[in-house]
Amino acid sequence: TVFRLLSPLILLSAFYSVMGQTLELLGQQRKVMHVYALTAVVNVIGNLALIPLYGMYGSVATTLLATTLMCALLLGLLRRNPDIVFHLECSWRALLFLVILTALYIPLAWLNVWVALPLGTALFAGLLAPFRQFWFCGMGRMAGEHRDDPPAAVAPAQAK
Repeated sequence: TVFRLLSPLILLSAFYSVMGQTLELLGQQRKVMHVYALTAVVNVIGNLALIPLYGMYGSVATTLLATTLMCALLLGLLRRNPDIVFHLECSWRALLFLVILTALYIPLAWLNVWVALPLGTALFAGLLAPFRQFWFCGMGRMAGEHRDDPPAAVAPAQAK
């Protein structure tokens, strides 16, 4: 049952991994490491406090709390980053994607882990691959020139 309770970590770890790597690519490795260190401290303190009282379930609660905190802090860093532009008119699509994915993942918690992992991966890929342009239209594009933008005008060479 502990593995079933920890199943949301599959989604959460995908989110924090992508967000952390994006920030690292933008040169914010120090901030990402601070988030990781802070959430590790939260996890250790929570485990020290809750394991004596609730055993492994206290550890599950602490781990889920720390990982959710990590995702929230990394998302906050992304939203404040001047190199990332969030297009809110398309955010509903990403939210819809997460809601559908979560609804599809919930029944997997009752399956054997060796069946649930490949099935969850297939669900994610099956939902993301054919509709990726719809789900993530314009979310989090890099600021500046985009592939859709026309090329910048090139100044003609001056005659000598």
